[in-house]
Amino acid sequence: MFLQLLQRNADYHPNDIAIVYGDESITHAEMLDRVEHVAGGLTAMGISAGDKVALLLENSPEFIISFFAVAACRAVNVPLNIEFKEDEVKFYLTDADVKCVIADGQRMKTASGAASSVAHDVSLISTNPVAQNATPFHELLAAEKRSTAANSSLDDDIIYIYSSGSTGRPKCAPRTVVQYWWEMDDVVKCLDLGRSDTIFCVLPLFHNWGAVQCMLTAAGSGAKLVIFKNPNPFVLRRQSALKQLESEGVTIFPAVPFIFEHLVECSKTADLSNIRICYTGGAAASADMAEAFQEKFGIPLRGHYGCTEVGAMTIDLDPIPSQLGKSVGKPLPGVQVQILDDEGQPLPPNEKGEVVVRSRAMTRGYLGLDELNQQAFRGDRFYTGDLGSLDEDGRLFLLGRKKFVIDVVGHKVDPFEVEDVLAEHELVQDSVVIGVPNEVGDGDMVKAYVLARPGCDDRELMAFCRERLANFKSPQSIDFISELPKNHLGKLIRKREVLDQYVCSDDTTQALAGGL
Repeated sequence: MFLQLLQRNADYHPNDIAIVYGDESITHAEMLDRVEHVAGGLTAMGISAGDKVALLLENSPEFIISFFAVAACRAVNVPLNIEFKEDEVKFYLTDADVKCVIADGQRMKTASGAASSVAHDVSLISTNPVAQNATPFHELLAAEKRSTAANSSLDDDIIYIYSSGSTGRPKCAPRTVVQYWWEMDDVVKCLDLGRSDTIFCVLPLFHNWGAVQCMLTAAGSGAKLVIFKNPNPFVLRRQSALKQLESEGVTIFPAVPFIFEHLVECSKTADLSNIRICYTGGAAASADMAEAFQEKFGIPLRGHYGCTEVGAMTIDLDPIPSQLGKSVGKPLPGVQVQILDDEGQPLPPNEKGEVVVRSRAMTRGYLGLDELNQQAFRGDRFYTGDLGSLDEDGRLFLLGRKKFVIDVVGHKVDPFEVEDVLAEHELVQDSVVIGVPNEVGDGDMVKAYVLARPGCDDRELMAFCRERLANFKSPQSIDFISELPKNHLGKLIRKREVLDQYVCSDDTTQALAGGL
């Protein structure tokens, strides 16, 4: 279905710009041509229906071309966070049974190391033309074309996208062609997207939000997609972002709160009057920041809510946006939201309970995790683990989390995954990981409380984690504790004010570090 969109755009508007990336502009006709060549190259390498292809690529035309080319082969995309370390990539290659990895030059070493350490054969494709032990991406661009018009089933998996669940390692949430189509179609219709729109992409395309809100909606509407090149660190690139937002006449701007915060704090300003919808999600945003953004740029900042398992669920499109930090708007056309109590019964308006969702775009469940699926997916509804309420008009208000998930600058961190890594260290007996307010910025940071054997050092432990986890997952602070506090039922207490009472004294900490 998505490939027919590329064909439609190329047939009816071949010379319209599909993608802007730095100084490069790619038309719809050129986009289709490159996708068909790369699909042919993948086919020649043996990629076929059902095979898993991991994408370890920064935001770039190559990411988008690869995504659609993999779909043209009826294979399954497995997008990976570009901050992942070798051990993390190895987990995904094994868990998803990945057959091929397409990586950019900066991440080829990580991809190669991970591929060499798994039990099955994994082929490598690199956008670096001189990468060793990998097929250069430019060879695929020169391969014989494979038509994107080949028939595919609506029930084919198009993507394996991973979500941090409530326990253990990330969970694979397969999404089918038709599920992804419904999400894309709902967003296009809800935002009234069309060829006259220009979407600014600073969201990571490996994330579901970026993939749908930027890549797929651009294809579905014929809009121009402007990919902001080399966005990190954004604090040093925000003036360039403002300049491009203005020069490209951007009309649609989705981003996470810290992006908008940096733009507000920038000494420069820009004429952003072409922007008609500016919305944020991925983390809580403050009303003060929204007010400052509107005061500086004259644009209301709207709330949005979604998750990996379901995709986009709500957006605030009221004529006068609700105060940010409170309402995230009303459900999209194909989404139904309920607030249920602990017994699973619907609650009346303005009562706090768990946010439960029904959507035609929803995954069928986590891959191979039947027990967890019975908890999270009941009937045709997904229990999000978020707490919220609905007002009389159906606006959703988010009020916290039931699950233990830490929000680090828009990244969702599962504390149990961090605890798993800490447990691998020979001097760690046990640990508890929580999120605490970031002392140098908004949002949370990862903090670990560790029950350790003598000789353990907090700096060495943090380095140990950074070798195995993406930087945003690694603890930024570690305290040693005398015991893990538990309640009368034997359940671990994860409250900072309680855990701090068990932190070892300086003398005890020195004894641990010195091996006394």
